[in-house]
Amino acid sequence: MLFILLSSLIALAANFSLSKYPTGKVKFLFLSPVVLVVEFFVLYMVVGFNAYWKGDFYFLGTDFSSHISAIYAASAVFLLFFSFSFLFFCRVKGVGSPPPVLEDFSPKYHQFLILSFVLMLYAFLTVVGFTIPVFHNLIMIFFNSVLVVASYCVIVKVKYSRLILSLFVLLVLYMGFRYRLIFIFLPILFYYFANTRLGLLSSTKYLFMFVSAVSVVAVVGVSRRYSEGLQFERLEGLRLVDILVTGIFNDTSTVISSGALIDWLSSSDNFAYFNQIVYVVNYFIPNAIYPEKLYSPIFTYVSLLTGQAANESGVAVLGVAEYYHTAGYFGVFIFAVSFALLLAHFYKRAIWGKTVYAQFAYFVLVTWFINSMTRGYLPQNFQDLFSILIGLYLIRKISIKYLHPV
Repeated sequence: MLFILLSSLIALAANFSLSKYPTGKVKFLFLSPVVLVVEFFVLYMVVGFNAYWKGDFYFLGTDFSSHISAIYAASAVFLLFFSFSFLFFCRVKGVGSPPPVLEDFSPKYHQFLILSFVLMLYAFLTVVGFTIPVFHNLIMIFFNSVLVVASYCVIVKVKYSRLILSLFVLLVLYMGFRYRLIFIFLPILFYYFANTRLGLLSSTKYLFMFVSAVSVVAVVGVSRRYSEGLQFERLEGLRLVDILVTGIFNDTSTVISSGALIDWLSSSDNFAYFNQIVYVVNYFIPNAIYPEKLYSPIFTYVSLLTGQAANESGVAVLGVAEYYHTAGYFGVFIFAVSFALLLAHFYKRAIWGKTVYAQFAYFVLVTWFINSMTRGYLPQNFQDLFSILIGLYLIRKISIKYLHPV
């Protein structure tokens, strides 16, 4: 634990002392990916983890306490490489430099409505059991993409966008997919924080939005049952504090399983190396077309560690553990530098540019990045990234363009 806390202090000191920002954009320093990763590590992996487990690290009948230091050490290494690589890329000319003319986009509401209705209808049909097997995965990628479009439309105040977003939230609530709520709420919250002058009234409004979003995610975290939607009876007898702690941090078993996986990989040398590329590509191919495709074995490894034949509890690992699964500490380094380059590009365009679109693109990508840290299944994370990129593309295609000279 000391490793992650010390590296967090170093990363924060570097972020606030080495970062450059234009006049009026100081709040972007607090939305830097360095700060957000530190918040995830400290609030989720240290504070939330210990608040939920209370020092008792028996999980599925096994004491995993001896493995926890492994995930903290790997996370500290990731954080330091990521932070200093990000700050370096932010100073490199050509990385994320705004073009001579910046384009902003205002989606046409009728195209937005048609797109939303079609994909919302299919998602609803999947709830009642109807699917198109060959195209289901592709359609759901587009469904996730439209969530991105809907969030952007709310920010730029497209006609009927709040109603459509509310319907999407209700549908996602019923489906019980918490991570999709995160993709809806966080980019909007980040944008309003960065662009709203926080007076008494606006601060109260923003705080209400933040508490409401956290509460909804917590309720879903407690009441959801995988593949069976929400079961609100699971909230009975729980205090509000219990709902918040359990709903937000009930998946911190990933800290335990991640440490165990890292230690097991270190002793067994079962690293994925370039097979990760195969696992990611195969994940996009429908089972109906390629039933013999090769899946990532990471959940099989977790089953071995937890003594479950088929990972019945749904135990997962953190993103850092997946990066370690790729090639040990070299994999951690590669992913840290790669993500730093990607986010530095979009962060610089957001902070130095003048467009809502540039800011939103950064906020939705950094949301994906933080969410990917909570779940270390690389094929799914890359599919989520692909859906976000499609969403950003759709925004441009269904919009009227406005030009902002630099």
